[in-house]
Amino acid sequence: MSQTFTWNAGQVSLTFDYADDDFVAMQSVRMGTAEVVFARRIPIVDIMTTATGHHIACNKLTHTVIGESLRYGGHGEGHDGGRHTLIVTLHDSEHGIGAAVHYEVDDAAPMVRTWVTVTNERAAGDSPAGDAGSAII
Repeated sequence: MSQTFTWNAGQVSLTFDYADDDFVAMQSVRMGTAEVVFARRIPIVDIMTTATGHHIACNKLTHTVIGESLRYGGHGEGHDGGRHTLIVTLHDSEHGIGAAVHYEVDDAAPMVRTWVTVTNERAAGDSPAGDAGSAII
């Protein structure tokens, strides 16, 4: 069953959807008076390792196997003065990869700063993400 959550930060509003058996996608973005509703679901993060590739045939760094496999782990919001933060945590137990997608908005301007922190969640001695010798690119 699909679930949604909306993050409101100053003049910015981001709405996400996810399910236990599906990736997290952004449904819509509102910045000031402009709003975009996305017609197609795309994972909020794509990760490729040397042992994995694309979910569909494509030469772009989108639609990756791991991006499709990452599942919602939770999210947390923060506020420090005029700065709002959202961190969405994702996990792929098959490949042993975690991702924390960071969003940051300042009250002074309707724009979003974003970055991703990728973590190898395998135990020491286990094969890295994918198989022995693979690397995240």
